[in-house]
Amino acid sequence: MDIEQRVNLLKKMQLFRSLGEEQLAQIAGQLQELKLAAGEQLFSQGDPGDNFYLIGAGRVSVQQSVQQQVVELARLETGDYFGEEALIYQRRRSATISALEDCLCLFWDNADFSWIIQSYPEVAGTLQMMAASREELRQIRFNWLGKDEVIYLLARRHPARFWIGLLKPFSMLVVALLFLVYMGMATTPAAELFSMVIGSVLLLASVIWTGWDFIDWRNDFFIVTNQRVVWLEQILFRSASSQEAPLTSIQSMNIQTNLIGRAFDFGNLIVRTFTGSLVMTDVPNPGRMQAMIEELILRIRQKSSQANLENIRYSIRNSLGYAEEGEMMSAVPVTVPTPARESGEARPGILKTRVIEGETYTYYKHWYVLLSHTWAPLLLTVILTAGIGWLVWQGMAATASGGLPLETILPVGLLALLFPAGMVVYQYLDWRNDIYQVTKDSIIDSEKKPFGTEITKSAPLKNVLSLEHKRQGLIGLILNYGKVNIKIGDTTLTFMGVHDPAQVQQDIFYRMQKLKEAEDAAKTEEERLRMLDWLKTYHEIREEEGNPPQGPKDSG
Repeated sequence: MDIEQRVNLLKKMQLFRSLGEEQLAQIAGQLQELKLAAGEQLFSQGDPGDNFYLIGAGRVSVQQSVQQQVVELARLETGDYFGEEALIYQRRRSATISALEDCLCLFWDNADFSWIIQSYPEVAGTLQMMAASREELRQIRFNWLGKDEVIYLLARRHPARFWIGLLKPFSMLVVALLFLVYMGMATTPAAELFSMVIGSVLLLASVIWTGWDFIDWRNDFFIVTNQRVVWLEQILFRSASSQEAPLTSIQSMNIQTNLIGRAFDFGNLIVRTFTGSLVMTDVPNPGRMQAMIEELILRIRQKSSQANLENIRYSIRNSLGYAEEGEMMSAVPVTVPTPARESGEARPGILKTRVIEGETYTYYKHWYVLLSHTWAPLLLTVILTAGIGWLVWQGMAATASGGLPLETILPVGLLALLFPAGMVVYQYLDWRNDIYQVTKDSIIDSEKKPFGTEITKSAPLKNVLSLEHKRQGLIGLILNYGKVNIKIGDTTLTFMGVHDPAQVQQDIFYRMQKLKEAEDAAKTEEERLRMLDWLKTYHEIREEEGNPPQGPKDSG
């Protein structure tokens, strides 16, 4: 790879976005090359950290040994980089890197790497952000990641937001200390006791409030993967929500900051898509996150464009009879966040909550929704059953002495059970008849009352403007159920009480993107066929005029 090719590679990387042509040429000249064969190992977990690597061509696997099990953390491709953690933190390698195919790796040694981060503070800031993100990722696992989905950036809200939020508990702490100080100066036992109690309560409340704010701050994540942007927000013991935007649907991005945000480098990143806007607040280094997202979007577009060009070339060659045996169309890269779980919901039997049949996802309300409507008649049924059992036992013992006969107890008891048992059956049928469905092109909300009316609402997937899911309350967080709001024009469809609302939202996003890609592919195919018709017509006219197109030249 010559200097010009290296510079072009660096230009596409968000890491070196702030550098000019001359600066890029200078650092590109210091790059060294290393070729890896498929399956070859570059370095192992625990090796000394000596170089910082860029992938010039090919793909590598990042693996880590955890409790004697090897886990693949990510698969990196052309344009990605790695190895900065060991150099920045001065420690050994935290993972093993192996080539998935023949690779060309470019690298700077420790001395050149140190010179780069000292000479270019913007590059150093990005590398430190990425090193912190990757260190965090080794401690957290997300089960919603799709197949071949790689997290490139994980960040929390800027710490300044946490410190600003501490002003209220700090004010309470000051008041608590004033009461405790006054306790030492109190002239009566009653005043001393009052000051001690109030001061202690306020002190404890301020400590709890501070801990609450810290945990709340730690629970919010901004995530950028090679397929989407995700904002996870959780309020301790109250709610959890997730908003996301597939990279292929992003139309534009804007950054909003105020005076404090500009001073500490944080702000709001607004991601606009064809389905609405994703507003992420108090994002640290929003400019760097925006640049990373733009780089990943550009990669997707370049891969799709390259695949389309290769397919056009194949179509033309095939139309003219030049295609070679075994030559076929190129696969368009997958850009859809594939659902992490493709099988039906794990709950067996009559309480299943998610079923996949072909291209249709069907959701039932969470079993807790059924329990919340049936606990009273269920409890009454249990009490009546126990009471009837006791009466039957007493009746059998007292039959000889002229007590209440069994012929009276059983019919009366069964009649008394009829109402609560009937209510349980009715509520179960009502719960079971409420279903939500996501098909390949529509969303369906169907509600049916037993022996009553049925209401079905549906809307095309392509008309969905925005999606949001929420888990509210401590029970919703523990049992993992909540609602998914689907905004369509001026109306909103709500999937109420569904199990794992994050999964439901992901399924809908998946279907939306699949539909969009299918429509785009159909348009591309239509244009390709039209172009082939032009070429065939051109070919026929040349033959009619006695001037047939020249075939491949004889290599001999």
